[in-house]
Amino acid sequence: MMNQAQIAILAAITASVFAALVVPGPSSITVMRASLTAGARCGLATATGVALSNSFYATAAAFGLAMVIREAAPLMIAIKLLGGAYLIYLGLRLILSEKHTDLPIGRQKPMSLRYAFRRGLLTDLSNPKTMMAFLGIFAIAFPTHPTHELSVAVVAVIACLSLSWHCLLAGLFARPTLRRAYQGFSRWIDRLAGGLISAFGAAIAATSA
Repeated sequence: MMNQAQIAILAAITASVFAALVVPGPSSITVMRASLTAGARCGLATATGVALSNSFYATAAAFGLAMVIREAAPLMIAIKLLGGAYLIYLGLRLILSEKHTDLPIGRQKPMSLRYAFRRGLLTDLSNPKTMMAFLGIFAIAFPTHPTHELSVAVVAVIACLSLSWHCLLAGLFARPTLRRAYQGFSRWIDRLAGGLISAFGAAIAATSA
């Protein structure tokens, strides 16, 4: 059973991670767009992929793997370059796509749950900013030599928090009112989302220099 100091650490990390989650980024945009274009089930599948990626980064930070990656400068540069390039690619696909949703309310754009899950997972894994956020939070709030119990508890809480938040986004953006609004401005919304994701990718790649 955790003592009061460990509970305080867990609470601090939980609050910090939640603050990072609510700031919109490529992963949140991907979840929201999946719900808008393909419905709640695909939005939830995308949210699950993002939450799995967050859980991976939390595990890496809690058990020391992320610290090893941070100390290996060439590997960190490669991660930033590849991750940034992938985000730019995703953004450009949205900007240049001529296929925009124009479906009656109640119907969705075809998308498999497997594809939605994979898109959420890869989008978040390819975003080095996610890893850097976890590194920063854990560097400040996590003890140098944590107990196994605390490490497991932190990962479990972050996994549940990430899944809950992104599923909430998926549910909200699957609502008919928002889907109707999206269908009226899909071209411009897709371009805006693509521009934001590409900008995130370019900024990340630039920091590798």
